[in-house]
Amino acid sequence: MGTSTAYDMSGLQKNVNKIQVTVEKTTATFNSLKEKQAVLFENSTKKSLAFLLKLKAKLLEFKSDHQRDDDGIETKLFTVVKVKYNVVIQPYHGETMHGKEIQKVMENSTAVFEEFGGILKANRRVDYELSDDDITNCVREFLTCVCFGMMHSHLLVKLIQQKKIL
Repeated sequence: MGTSTAYDMSGLQKNVNKIQVTVEKTTATFNSLKEKQAVLFENSTKKSLAFLLKLKAKLLEFKSDHQRDDDGIETKLFTVVKVKYNVVIQPYHGETMHGKEIQKVMENSTAVFEEFGGILKANRRVDYELSDDDITNCVREFLTCVCFGMMHSHLLVKLIQQKKIL
């Protein structure tokens, strides 16, 4: 028994030595990979930061190039509905119109869209591909859609009021 225990101890010591060698190799590999990861992370962080800065610069450039002019088409279109029809455009809703405001536009849609057409014709670029007639047709088609939507909405309200639906 004494010899077998000594033999078992030497076998056990060999296994411990093998495990220690494996741990040392694994630790070395791990440290090497950790260093590579740190380098990759640093490089990707630098590239990401550079890209983000470039993106911010482009966004700033885009915003400065696309600022609304006081005499731009969009300003003129908004002026029609604001001044002539007393419509308040809600800046906190992405400069859209809601409820009573859109009703004001809908009630005067023919006049509003005729004025829009005039503004679009008067302010189009020289190289713009649509003619005056094309713009007039586009405005009329859009007005038809608006009127159809108004009619559909009005009919829906009447049916709800008569309790024929909902």
